Amino acid sequence: MIFSKIIPLLFLAVIGIGCSGHHSSPKSQEGAFREIKADSQTAIIQLPQGTIAGYLDGEVYTFKGVPYAKAERFMPPVEADSWEGIRSCRYNGPSSPHGIAALYGKQDQDAFTYGRYNMCSADDCQNVNVWTRGLSDGKRRPVMVWLHGGGFRWGSGYELPQYDGYELSARGDVVVVCVTHRLGVVGFLDLSAYGSQYASSGNAGMLDIVAALKWVNQNIEKFGGNPNNVTVFGQSGGGGKVSTLLTMPSAKGLFHKAIIQSGSMLTQMTAENSRKFAATILDELGLKPEQSDKLKTMPWQEIDNASDRAAYKLTKELKNGFGMMGCAPHIDGTDLLMTPREALSADFNTDIPLMVGTNLNEFQVSATGEYNHLTWESANALAKTRYGEKAEAYMAAFRKAFPHARPKDAFETDFKFRAMAVEQARIKASGRAPVYLYRFDWQSPLFNETLRACHNMEIAFAFHNVNLARPMTGGTVSAHRLQDLMADAWINFARTGNPNHAGLPKWEPYTQTGGMTLIFDETCTTQMDPDIEILKILEDIQ
Repeated sequence: MIFSKIIPLLFLAVIGIGCSGHHSSPKSQEGAFREIKADSQTAIIQLPQGTIAGYLDGEVYTFKGVPYAKAERFMPPVEADSWEGIRSCRYNGPSSPHGIAALYGKQDQDAFTYGRYNMCSADDCQNVNVWTRGLSDGKRRPVMVWLHGGGFRWGSGYELPQYDGYELSARGDVVVVCVTHRLGVVGFLDLSAYGSQYASSGNAGMLDIVAALKWVNQNIEKFGGNPNNVTVFGQSGGGGKVSTLLTMPSAKGLFHKAIIQSGSMLTQMTAENSRKFAATILDELGLKPEQSDKLKTMPWQEIDNASDRAAYKLTKELKNGFGMMGCAPHIDGTDLLMTPREALSADFNTDIPLMVGTNLNEFQVSATGEYNHLTWESANALAKTRYGEKAEAYMAAFRKAFPHARPKDAFETDFKFRAMAVEQARIKASGRAPVYLYRFDWQSPLFNETLRACHNMEIAFAFHNVNLARPMTGGTVSAHRLQDLMADAWINFARTGNPNHAGLPKWEPYTQTGGMTLIFDETCTTQMDPDIEILKILEDIQ
């Protein structure tokens, strides 16, 4: 088996064609005049818990902060409370606490007008944002459920402007749902050793996501969506969440396609390490096992600070490292039955089409430009210090795979995330559903070209939001052209399970023995295993 020693997620024939072409999907209104309507008659929906009010932004109905569940600290989510009257869902709801204190109040007009939102200091963060072009109109639109990055500890469904679902919904006539859920110690602290009531505490954040998918299944038709055509997609830690959902029987039937962006995950935290992490946190807080209930009322920041100390201590103590650094899902035999690697060929999800990929540079970019001075001679010398006896083979394979590369590219090109994605695609190819592999190579011009195709760069393109992400993309002409191609690929995959469209070269599914990679760049190409020799060389030394 190739890539048997892949590291866990840290949070994850050539046919050329230009980045232009015919697009069959509806055009969005990016940069165009858009009127907003927010009143007592516009964007009103009756949910089982009560009535909500959103707003109409151009052609897209928008709802924010819609509750999909509630939960007590460390407990599994349950159905959200009902309410009287009309609940305003026009501004972002609370997020899981992770170092940011509460900001503003929740008055409707003030929050909507000034874009204010709450950052919660408890556990009441189970909410979604929804974008759709129609309400209860009889159409059954594909549904795209976004899981944000930030590992399993940071972020929210609205943290980055790239997560805004307007453009994707308008362009593809799809329903976009962005999920906010519990993270860090309030979402993944395994207290199961201290009482049966805590049996699911170590996977509570993932159970929130399953609850959100159940909410989608039960309510999305009222937003014009099809509950039988749901795609989950996520980046970095969000990709890890998608990988984890594939291991959860409770999620079976709640989604039908999956996209993993720079977040392939093949391993999980073990139950042993998960419990060890919790025990170390209690020790750091000066609590005995019989005092674990005090965690339910203790300020979350105290627990979070203790988790930092615990993770540092265990990482130093454990010979093979501490895997997912504590705040992460673990195999508990109930909610999570197996590793993502094992789940890829499991019967209960073998029929789910998958699209998976990475960015060319990920975290390998040198913002300081420390490699800019390299010549090929000095690059060869540096490779010897990094790769030892395999240096010569690595440099030869790199220059063959990237014939137009600069010397510094040999050290600013990612192969860690890439190796995990290739392995994930290879294993998934054994199932009944297709898997499509991509690599995002487009280079940002900003900051003297040091950003490159870094981690997070592709999100704006998939969401058709390069304009909202101009500080990252530059908003260039080539970026706008590429976002058309990428967004249409994501939309087509959500609609049919096949990302191909007229603007791209023919993109064949990956196979167990190797296969096609779609390269997203100023000129989009397909290549057969473009970097497989490099990955084989680095297998034992990364």
